[in-house]
Amino acid sequence: MALEDLNRYRPAAVAAKFYQEKNETAAKGALEKLVDTLDVGKDGPALLKAIRKSDKGDKTLAGIYAPEYQENLMNAKIKELFKFYSNYFEEYIGGNSYGEAVKVFNEYGNENYKDILDKVIGAQETIDSKRPNITEEEKQEAEDTLMKYQRITAPIQSFEQLEMEKLSNPVAKESLKKDLTEMFKPQEKSK
Repeated sequence: MALEDLNRYRPAAVAAKFYQEKNETAAKGALEKLVDTLDVGKDGPALLKAIRKSDKGDKTLAGIYAPEYQENLMNAKIKELFKFYSNYFEEYIGGNSYGEAVKVFNEYGNENYKDILDKVIGAQETIDSKRPNITEEEKQEAEDTLMKYQRITAPIQSFEQLEMEKLSNPVAKESLKKDLTEMFKPQEKSK
């Protein structure tokens, strides 16, 4: 698994998001970006063209590669993600705060992102639980866990959102342009 695969498969995740929003034109635009990023070899372009001839083929393509994107993100080591998003860390975190971010990400560097997310989700479930037998000590431990790991998950989620928007905004604009152009195409006059 390489983090470059996040960039390769991200258009499929964007396409899946557009399909959920019922914006098929934008989804198809994102899939065009996906096809551009895939390393398909000699016969691949013809195969992809054949698959993309139908809406079902497009949805299948998104369904194959969106999970690949998610799997690559979840299996990434924290230290790899810090390096991968280093431009964002440098842009958004200054001075001593940057040094603290380096320290935190190095401390948990060998853990997978999924493992950290699971700890955050588990802690949040404990905090939100309505079970009467949860002790104050358990709640405090969960709050401490949440605070500790949110320092990792929050920036990664934010930077991933920025990456998704960077890809989806131009696709959405192009989709809108196509839809509006089609909508306002001059009507032929009937005889």
